Amino acid sequence: MSPSRRSRRKTRTSSRVRRPRRDPEEHRGESTTTTPAKSTEQVLARFHELQSRRKSSVVEDTADDLRWRYRKAAAVLDVFALSELRPIGGHEPPAGAAVQILDDTVPASGWVGEGLLTLRSDTRREAIRRLAMRDNLKRALADNPIRRSTDVQLLFERWLADGTLPLDEMSSRELQCLRVLCDWGLEEFEGFPDRREVEFAWRRRSVVAPFDMLARGFVGRAKELEALREYAGLSPSSLWSRAQAFLLGSKSPPLVVHGPGGVGKTALIAKFILDYFDNPRAARFPFVYLPFDDSNLDPREPYRLIAATFTQIESQLTSDPDAATDATVQEPLQSFRSTFNSYLGRRERLARRAGKATSQKGRLDELGMLDRVLQTALSELLRVASEFSGRQADTRAAPILFILDTFEEVEFRPAADLKLFWEFFEFLSKSVADLRMIIAGRTIPTGTAITRRKPRELALDELTNEDATALLSHLGLTDPDVVEAVVRQIGTNPLTLRLAARVLTDEDTGTEAIKDIKTTKFGIFRIGQEVIRGQLYRRILDHIHDPDVRTLAHPGMVLRRVTPEIIEKVLAPVCGITNVTAERSKQLFDTLRSEHSLVRLDPSGALTYREEVRRPMLALLTADKPDGTMRLHESTVAYYAQRTDPTARAELIYHTLMLNRRDDPRLRQYWGPDLEPLLASSAEELPPAGRVWLASMMSLELPDEVIEQGRQEDRERIAGRRVLRSFRSGDFESALKFADQVPTLAATSPLQALKARTLFALDRSEDAYVWLQQAIADFPAFGDQARLAELIWLAAQAALRTNRREQAAAWLENLISTAASVRSPLALVQALTEMTAVASDDARIAKARADLAIALGAVKREEADREAALIRLALARMGPLPVEPWQRWAPRVTYDLLQSIGENVTIISEGGRRKVAEALALSSAPRLRELAASLPENSEPRMLVEAGEASAKEVGRPNPDRHAIDALWELFKAEGTTLAASTLAGLDPEREQWELEAGMEAAL
Repeated sequence: MSPSRRSRRKTRTSSRVRRPRRDPEEHRGESTTTTPAKSTEQVLARFHELQSRRKSSVVEDTADDLRWRYRKAAAVLDVFALSELRPIGGHEPPAGAAVQILDDTVPASGWVGEGLLTLRSDTRREAIRRLAMRDNLKRALADNPIRRSTDVQLLFERWLADGTLPLDEMSSRELQCLRVLCDWGLEEFEGFPDRREVEFAWRRRSVVAPFDMLARGFVGRAKELEALREYAGLSPSSLWSRAQAFLLGSKSPPLVVHGPGGVGKTALIAKFILDYFDNPRAARFPFVYLPFDDSNLDPREPYRLIAATFTQIESQLTSDPDAATDATVQEPLQSFRSTFNSYLGRRERLARRAGKATSQKGRLDELGMLDRVLQTALSELLRVASEFSGRQADTRAAPILFILDTFEEVEFRPAADLKLFWEFFEFLSKSVADLRMIIAGRTIPTGTAITRRKPRELALDELTNEDATALLSHLGLTDPDVVEAVVRQIGTNPLTLRLAARVLTDEDTGTEAIKDIKTTKFGIFRIGQEVIRGQLYRRILDHIHDPDVRTLAHPGMVLRRVTPEIIEKVLAPVCGITNVTAERSKQLFDTLRSEHSLVRLDPSGALTYREEVRRPMLALLTADKPDGTMRLHESTVAYYAQRTDPTARAELIYHTLMLNRRDDPRLRQYWGPDLEPLLASSAEELPPAGRVWLASMMSLELPDEVIEQGRQEDRERIAGRRVLRSFRSGDFESALKFADQVPTLAATSPLQALKARTLFALDRSEDAYVWLQQAIADFPAFGDQARLAELIWLAAQAALRTNRREQAAAWLENLISTAASVRSPLALVQALTEMTAVASDDARIAKARADLAIALGAVKREEADREAALIRLALARMGPLPVEPWQRWAPRVTYDLLQSIGENVTIISEGGRRKVAEALALSSAPRLRELAASLPENSEPRMLVEAGEASAKEVGRPNPDRHAIDALWELFKAEGTTLAASTLAGLDPEREQWELEAGMEAAL
């Protein structure tokens, strides 16, 4: 066994040892060095000092006796009400006496609504120090029998009862509570763990914190757990195959864990992870858990998945005491963090209108290169994690587990959206030794990227009879006859069993009545599982005692969320319940909230029906009570129409589409990209027309035959979204195929421009030029001028690409007149900026520069902030005169360039640095001349950044130094940007939202 392995075991078990109590003062400031043994005289002196302190504390208490008695009572309570607090000592206090410690309290977090308080930490620590001994703590607790059973309070009382807290047996939540108890000052008491051990245990346990709750109540599935262990290379039978795979470089295909909702896929994975994590003799292995119902995980952008992966791997490594001081671990972590920050900075520069790329394809190729650099850095970090975990287990390397959970949230997206996602995992599987990928979802993924690798399958459905019996026992069914009948008559599906247990345990008429139910009432359940569940849901509803709640609960499933106000203003009126006040609606809400098998409380405080409950019941409701269902949709739309927050907008859109009103103008008015995660999971509930509309606004896969039933504008949006997603992945052949999916385009369709851009990327500029000429010729006289301006800009670019320079200038003249009708002056600024570079005669160039100075004066500040690179290029091409545009814009648009220089000074050539220095040398400002002298000699980015900052500050003055303007002019020219890879600026307000959602690098 390695020394590091032994030391880690020692750390995990040391908290079980009952340590002698240490003196509080002696413990403060304790170092890690060994304390010399004390003489008998020193020990006796310390004993007398402690005795004296305890006597003095009695004297202090006598001086302010009642107040300290209250403080000591409050010190052993996590939260309390002043009216319920009793001072220690057992004597009845005067009425209202507890108010004298009000200044020692603060409102208890999470309990403000109930008016509960908690003691200030400094007061609590002093009160506990005065209590001094465990018996005193127990007496203080006994004097206050009215206590709130918070997690912290329960853990405190548990420690008082048995005196030990085994850290490696505690959940993440318990360890978090233990950290709170450390802050109380309890670490000075015998048997209480050391704070440093608690911190390490908490950090270590935080790694699996999400799994603690997910695995709660798990039973059975021994065969499936062994299959996971074997796949991950963690069972004895798989060690040889794993060694062969590592040595020969063969890669394990993914393991797909699939089954219907509620069958326990996530719980199985959680149990598998915890079994190894909680076993001190088991080898550690790095793992990454990506649940795709988390809206922060966007499978369309691998860098978001990489960020989540890094966070988890870093947490796992830094939670190990050995890794915290291991340079072979810490240096790669720091290196990856630096690479990731560089990736974000360089990607931000690629999203600027004016850039160094000379074509759209070049811009996107560079983005693809950045993606690969980041993925390579991640694979290197994973190798480090694997080798470190292997050293801990005395092996060469440990397997690395990637778990992709709730994969149905990925599968609903179009294939074009997932190309980068699958390329990312294909890259990892080839570059990371012993990578094991587990995919958990309702079905087997159908994408070619997964089917090509022939995944292994682990189907979850029915439990074994033995496991089903264990589950029912865990759920409170103890009568063996009842358990046997349930298993025999309704099967062993976990979800159905949980519902059956809920129905049976609700019966309160005795065992004989339950036996009667099992043989007669359950006798009808000999058909499909969904029908069985539907009957069980009805039985659960029947057991709700409040008749109003029973009336609301069933039709309430039409709604995706329920709040007290929705009960009052929507459900109660539609369901015919009268006199429902705000107070009564709160009571109804609280009663419905207690029905845990039906609803759960979401983070916003609303109740949502469990999906496995709502889906089958929604279909039944729509079929059985169509009129009532429509009235609920109508009333809900009216309710949410008064609000504009994301939740309200999402609900209004959902219920409007359920009413099949896709022409309602509020759909487009209320839509925003922030609604996508709020609506994606409900797409299957919508009628076909509603699904097509939703697919036109968000990433949603639909069969082609369904899309073809949609309207022209919806089909064009769907095709356009796919084109832009293909741009992002660099798949321009697919982009052209998607652009051609709509045979006849509307003259003003965004797809006109997208097809031309696709032809550019495929080096078919001549075809693009022909296409654009026809599109402009067919454009309606009173069509959207912003769309026309975009086509003219692309026509000018096509002319340049096909060596038609004079025609390009003519197109730009046309664009300059058209851009006057576009709301944003940025379109005109860009047209004039390009004209200064394309025009061949001096008179036209001079006029373009003069007009550009005027156009820059119309730009708004927020527009300049968004298009700083374009404004810099405009100033560079306009020249150092007139002064006014420089005074207005140069200070504002300089700083993002200086930030880029600070990260990579080579973006400015040596010749550019020299010209900046030459301009500054002529300045009358001493500081600028000083910087001019330093620039040629010092190649540090800092010097050029300081010169730029000082020049920008000078240019912003009322009477700027002309040489400072010259210096910035040279700096902006040296940036070397072009507009050859961009679309026309200033059109974003005119574009549809989907055109901006593929990432700015693809949208530009």
